[in-house]
Amino acid sequence: MTLTQNSVGKIYYGMHFYPGLAQYSEPNKEPFKIFLNENTLRKMDASFAGRPIFVDHVNEVESNLDQLRKESDGWVVESFFNEADGKHWVKFIVVSDRGDRAIKNGFRLSNAYIPTLNNKSGQWNGIDYQNEVIAGEYEHLAIVDNPRYAESVIMTPDEFKMYNEKLKIELNKISNSKPKEKESMLSKLKFWNKKAVENSIDIENISVTLPKSGIEFSIYQIVNAMDEMEMKKKENESDTSQTGLKKEKVSLDVEGDLHNEEDDEDKKKKMKNKDKEVEDCMSNEDEEDEKEDKKAKKKAEELVEHEDKEIKNKKMKNSGNFEKLKNANTNTPQNFHVDLSQDKVERGISRYGSN
Repeated sequence: MTLTQNSVGKIYYGMHFYPGLAQYSEPNKEPFKIFLNENTLRKMDASFAGRPIFVDHVNEVESNLDQLRKESDGWVVESFFNEADGKHWVKFIVVSDRGDRAIKNGFRLSNAYIPTLNNKSGQWNGIDYQNEVIAGEYEHLAIVDNPRYAESVIMTPDEFKMYNEKLKIELNKISNSKPKEKESMLSKLKFWNKKAVENSIDIENISVTLPKSGIEFSIYQIVNAMDEMEMKKKENESDTSQTGLKKEKVSLDVEGDLHNEEDDEDKKKKMKNKDKEVEDCMSNEDEEDEKEDKKAKKKAEELVEHEDKEIKNKKMKNSGNFEKLKNANTNTPQNFHVDLSQDKVERGISRYGSN
């Protein structure tokens, strides 16, 4: 016996759930919203393995397993949290031509579960909800034309692998570094609530879609990337601060040089003042010397005048002898000296001194 293509089920991956609000409607009733947090979804994942798959929802799942095999279009292998995008995915196998055709026609996934509610209303991101799911159990998976979540998608194993790799590349571009361990990063985060809320929200794995690129990331991924950016910003600020200190030091050095130049100017002025004082002192000394010389010269002149008077008096006394000298024998040698005024001054200075 040989296996044919129709005898082998096809494996697919699909996104079917993520935390937050979900809207439901029942016939003849107003639509209502319920809230599911991440912890609840993770606890529910284990209940999905082995559940049947149908094209479109069914009102009730057949309890007879043999009959169920005839009616189902496939089976859920597992439900899990995908760290690449922060959403819950299923790995499932399709075993019917109807299921294959629905997937090729662009149908996507929708789950059905039986919830346990706490009957408490509240708000999530400013949106009112009427109830909160605190536990639940999956009943079946449906391949539908109009899923509850617009982001729902079905991929082959290769497409799912490429999808996750692309998200990791985009995330690395944002963080520009290797992502840190999830537990160590979250342990360092601090969350603050500015007002009390009735229901606590586990935001550990809530994801968002970037408005421009349309790429989805978990809160963990975004916070990790932003933390890396802030650390680099602090390092840049630290480098800028060190540069500022260097500039300040240079400024102080320049100011010091200016002060030194000012000190040099003061020294030059002081030296000029000292030189002027010396010049003034020397000038005063020259004036004093000149005054002394004048005094000495005047005194010498007075002495010369006094001496002239004495000489005149002597001449008067010796006038009687003039004729005698006049008629004396010229051949007789005589000692004769004529005093000049300069000689008299010099003789006065040598006799009486300059003072």
